[in-house]
Amino acid sequence: MKIKTGVAAAIVLVAGGYVGATAFTHWKLGQAYEAQFQKLEKEVPFLTVADTKVEGNLFASTHRYTLRIGCKVLANEMAQPSPAGCKPIEFVVKDHVRTGPFPGMRFAAAVVETEIAETKGLPEGAQKYLAGMKRQDIQTVFGYDGVYRIAARLPAGSNTSSARKEAWSEFQVNATGTV
Repeated sequence: MKIKTGVAAAIVLVAGGYVGATAFTHWKLGQAYEAQFQKLEKEVPFLTVADTKVEGNLFASTHRYTLRIGCKVLANEMAQPSPAGCKPIEFVVKDHVRTGPFPGMRFAAAVVETEIAETKGLPEGAQKYLAGMKRQDIQTVFGYDGVYRIAARLPAGSNTSSARKEAWSEFQVNATGTV
């Protein structure tokens, strides 16, 4: 009887630890998003983060936000609205987040796959190119040590305008940083 109780207690302890670690990571990641948005708007005066929304649960959530570029000018060391009629470039981004000690079958605090869901204000060719990207093309892995690793794959593409023809091969970028 004592063995069964010990095994049951161990299972409860492991499950509780797993859920606790996931809840803590989920909470910290939400704080990190908010801090990054504030820092980005402060350091890049022509960029605005808008329409932020989070859906999901502890283990899987989607962070949706809009990045607006342009239509802001610096005046008196303060961001002021730009003149009427200015249309910013917009990127609607969805970060598909998996949290927990083993998201995506790897040891990490969180795995984020970034999808550019919609664009506005870009030339048609650029919109088609970005629409063809898969959400696995930009992936960020957050470790418990505060280090994150980004792996981005930009697919090959081409663009033909009246003036010239352009083509490029696949481009991969790997970067590491700390939170």
